[in-house]
Amino acid sequence: MADWGIGDELSETAELLVSELVTNAVLHATGSPSCRVTCTRSSTTFTVTVVDQGPGLPVVRRGDLDATSGRRAPRSGGAP
Repeated sequence: MADWGIGDELSETAELLVSELVTNAVLHATGSPSCRVTCTRSSTTFTVTVVDQGPGLPVVRRGDLDATSGRRAPRSGGAP
């Protein structure tokens, strides 16, 4: 990410988000042995996409503040 001119703070945030998204794909995409992660950058945006082959769509849930997972990260666009 440094090669793209992305600073440490944004890089750390992106790494955390990718980790959360991949973890969700592994935990909830039953029957799906893999997932695909794609990172793209334009002059104004950085987009991370995680795709799995599991059935169904993501379900938005309210996270418990004491939970170690399940907290929904803020996003700027795309599907829930």
